[in-house]
Amino acid sequence: MRLIFAARMACPDLALAIQRLACNITKWSADCDRRLVRIYGYIAANPDYMLTGFVNTKFIGHPRIVAWPDADLAGDPNTSRSTSGHYIELCTGDQHHFPLSWGCRRQTSTSCHTCEAETVSLATCLRQQALPAQQLLDRLLGQSIDLFTKEDNSATISAIQRGYSPALRYLKRTQRIDIGFLHETTSNPHVFLEKADTAEHKGDFFTKPLNITAFRDALYRINVINYGR
Repeated sequence: MRLIFAARMACPDLALAIQRLACNITKWSADCDRRLVRIYGYIAANPDYMLTGFVNTKFIGHPRIVAWPDADLAGDPNTSRSTSGHYIELCTGDQHHFPLSWGCRRQTSTSCHTCEAETVSLATCLRQQALPAQQLLDRLLGQSIDLFTKEDNSATISAIQRGYSPALRYLKRTQRIDIGFLHETTSNPHVFLEKADTAEHKGDFFTKPLNITAFRDALYRINVINYGR
């Protein structure tokens, strides 16, 4: 529980590892012990990693929220369910980003298609995190804040723009409602849906394990800096 608190407050680099381990709390095994030791070994070896954020006062009058939702289709070998991840930041200018929210969670149902998993992740991110943050900043700053959602799956973007997906015609209720909700939400003049390159997507960090090089690049993209070097 201490690790969960740290991951939610200031350590996004621990979020996925802890989420995967927490799912086994009722079926703990020797492998879980090994993974727990590895997590604490990573923490002990990297005490100088720090989450940072920057705000440019020259552009504070024109801030924007950028949401990076992502999903990994059945990437966890212990379950058929996909993993949703998101990273949300406040941006002022092009080089100044301040983290607002991040997280990952196992989806509550099995997705049979990448577009389906991405749709669930995107809808959850907007409903639970991005849109409430936009409304809060609208009130606090007394102006309309634009929300930019970065999606790396072209089929998902096309389905949302049309409000229907032939590839997902087998869906009867939940995900079909998600597509309609996203279609209506992105029709708002202050909500934008944009294509993002998978290699640069900040939400990818919260959906699956990465190799060392990709992991370090992901840390850099979300402004986790090693001040000990």
